[in-house]
Amino acid sequence: MYYTPETRWVFGAGGATNFNLGDSTATYESQAVFGVAYSLRKQFLSYANWRIFTDQNKNLLSGEVGWYDYVYFFLRHRE
Repeated sequence: MYYTPETRWVFGAGGATNFNLGDSTATYESQAVFGVAYSLRKQFLSYANWRIFTDQNKNLLSGEVGWYDYVYFFLRHRE
């Protein structure tokens, strides 16, 4: 939960999991993360990303997917 003037209050939830697809002494730990959030200005954010190592690190599968109905405000530097 957080508050900004652009979003008002935002509520959300997320999670992460770590796991191993092979022998834990020969394979790196894999991770998957996900989250969703909704603002009182009817803005929505959802995302998932992952980094998965196969047995003995033969392959790495990584990626990210998300859908955002959200306005990002950027400050403009004035000289």
